[in-house]
Amino acid sequence: MAFLLRLTVLAPSGGVRLFAGPESREWRVALGGWQGPDDPLPLTDGRYLRLSMTLYREETHEGPRLKVEKSSLQYQTDPAGEHWVVAVHRPRGGGSSGTSAA
Repeated sequence: MAFLLRLTVLAPSGGVRLFAGPESREWRVALGGWQGPDDPLPLTDGRYLRLSMTLYREETHEGPRLKVEKSSLQYQTDPAGEHWVVAVHRPRGGGSSGTSAA
């Protein structure tokens, strides 16, 4: 994902990072910007993309796979997210999503 973003819309100062929380019985990580899961990614057009995903490991008959538990994308005009253009939030399993436009 980071590779595709960097090739297309990610500003040179931006990056995607995995964050692991406290050890638990289930393996989970969060995907987001450099400073944390809620840190927006700077884009080449001067706007920002708040990318936040929670991933978990699931055993399959083909071996372990990473699955998306929750995901949230928000295209916004400021780093704080007070002025956003469009937002998409998806719960686990691809159930009903919330999509909003400013």
